Amino acid sequence: MQTIELVYDAAPESTGLSVTLTRSGFQCTEISDPVRAIEVAVNQAPTMILVDVNTGPMSGLRLITALRQITTAPLIVLASAPSEADQVRALEL
Repeated sequence: MQTIELVYDAAPESTGLSVTLTRSGFQCTEISDPVRAIEVAVNQAPTMILVDVNTGPMSGLRLITALRQITTAPLIVLASAPSEADQVRALEL
């Protein structure tokens, strides 16, 4: 089964995504702590990682940079209202 790591700090939104992904046949791991997200990426080697760019305490962009150093899994960046600069920066990572 393909696994997706969902890093999102808003529980209702992450739960909705998790339910939808699970119904679509994916195993989903919900994580609200960016530091824990790095540990899970190393230990569980997910197929894909969905990252909310607005996670705290570590910014989503810092988390993406850290994840890129430890995994080649595809990253999908989620954002409610990112600035154009954040969009460009996320694509460059």
